[in-house]
Amino acid sequence: MRRLIDEAYQSAHALVESHADAMHRIGAALLERETIDAEEVRMLIEGQELPPMRSVLATPSDTGSGNVQQVLKPDTRSGPSLPEGSPSPA
Repeated sequence: MRRLIDEAYQSAHALVESHADAMHRIGAALLERETIDAEEVRMLIEGQELPPMRSVLATPSDTGSGNVQQVLKPDTRSGPSLPEGSPSPA
């Protein structure tokens, strides 16, 4: 039993050491971006640079797709009146 555990440990250790560069690139990307998708992981493993992060403040013209997400706001002109002290609806 001990031999199996030692062999598995050696195998895992060798695997981690052989991919240390990719692991460090992935770790640095996660620290910078917090999340990365499968395509970005693939790029990092292959040693490629990731494209610049898209700003969360990007305007529709920045994305180039032309798809604009419409934001719906509640109609506050009419509706049921709530008793005094009631929480506002979500």
